[in-house]
Amino acid sequence: GGGGGGGGATGGLQQLLQGAKLKKTSTRVRRIDGSTFIEGTPEGDATHTPPPPPPPPAPGPPPPAPPAPPNVAASARPLPRSTETKAPPPPPPPPPASSGVILGGVSSSGQLPASASSQQSADADSSGKWKAASISTVKWATCSSLSVSSEGGSGVFFVEAEKLSGKVVVVKGSGTVVQELFASNVGKLIGVTTPDMRMTAYTESEWRNLKKHLQRVAKPKDLSKVQKELDRPYLLIMEYLEGEPLGMMSQQQAEQTFHGSKSCISFYGIGRILALDILLNNWDRLPVVWENEGNPNNIMLSTSGDAWAIDQAVTSINPTVFASGMKKYISKVQQFLQSVISSGNSVESMGIVLEHIAMYTGYSLKGTEACEACDCLRHGLLTTLQRAAKLDIIAEKKKLEEMVPASSDWGNVWQSGLKAINIDFLQSVQGLIKEMMDMAERQPSLHLQRLTPVEDLTHIKVVLLQVALGSQTDDDDLVSQVDCCLTKIVVCSFTEDLVQLNAPR
Repeated sequence: GGGGGGGGATGGLQQLLQGAKLKKTSTRVRRIDGSTFIEGTPEGDATHTPPPPPPPPAPGPPPPAPPAPPNVAASARPLPRSTETKAPPPPPPPPPASSGVILGGVSSSGQLPASASSQQSADADSSGKWKAASISTVKWATCSSLSVSSEGGSGVFFVEAEKLSGKVVVVKGSGTVVQELFASNVGKLIGVTTPDMRMTAYTESEWRNLKKHLQRVAKPKDLSKVQKELDRPYLLIMEYLEGEPLGMMSQQQAEQTFHGSKSCISFYGIGRILALDILLNNWDRLPVVWENEGNPNNIMLSTSGDAWAIDQAVTSINPTVFASGMKKYISKVQQFLQSVISSGNSVESMGIVLEHIAMYTGYSLKGTEACEACDCLRHGLLTTLQRAAKLDIIAEKKKLEEMVPASSDWGNVWQSGLKAINIDFLQSVQGLIKEMMDMAERQPSLHLQRLTPVEDLTHIKVVLLQVALGSQTDDDDLVSQVDCCLTKIVVCSFTEDLVQLNAPR
């Protein structure tokens, strides 16, 4: 929340908190699974015994569900209509702290998105040994430990999938599941690296098993938080990432990442993430077109240099309610993209990103390194915006509408999330991006027209590898058109393959 001005209200705040505690002791809360407890009593803090399961539905062989692959679009299948009697919905979560964000926009949940990084380590000693487990089929009965994210306000838990295996999945309780799934799907489609995730709902047996066994392995001091955060109708199961959040990097770590051959991969990836944030108005990452401090911990960097976008958000500005805010945002994006396209020196337009990295980590790039970094940032941004301009946003929202029918929604939670994804706003931003990309493709120095037919870098990598090995290829013209920035990315990422194959070049 805001930084100053709160000292004079301390006494009043304490009185309010004391009053809330007194009132809390007599509040009976109903969980989603049907059980109840009184907050503030030992019963409320201890593991509760859920009521007996409801009678099975009427006989009828349901079609077998295939194992869910580790991606949202394919694995988070539509939920069947529930035959259970629904309990009243849980009380709404408290609103988050206020923010200095402008533009008249609301977050994808109708509130300002949280700034906690969901992939931050909960335990430095244990996280160093953690590896990612598959999220497609998790056997919750075999999970052996649970750690809570180091961010106190986040409902993020690191779960060891099997005893002493060191393989971890991430479980997230969130009020913005719909929006996070949408943003993650959009990111993957336009080439942004995001963790795999899927959703489990209160109508599924996995939801009940997950809650049961996470409470079983939770530490006593964490049990109350685990119960509270998992008392949601929809939960996310996410891939664990091995890396370091940008905002937590030391100066030495930043130098190892952003200096040398792998730096271009990192900056290209950060440029792609920035493109996603511009499309979705996600101000909670790099404050390039937004007037706030941002949240660098929502970018993670792996040891190989890959930049991962985590904790995605959609901040739709309702064009009817906040017409002035939407006009201001469109204007800011237009000014920024015009400077990126028209500037002959990429440092003039993208140098602001390097300034923020220096502020976060204490590591500054100078001279030629700064120029090369900004070139990579610009290419990552513009080539990803090219994809964003062609994306079918309506179709992506439709997938989520089909995932949970309104008839099986809990307390209108899913439908509210869908409503927060404003198609009119997103299409307005997309229309501006199309206009700017048409302008960019007419700039010979940006080389964007040459890369338009290429779906991603994979084909370029394969072609260059074939050339390096001396094989014949019909795509020599394509290789010759790749600028030096992308070539550095490709060659760097294929270094190990070339060495293993004893390639002479």
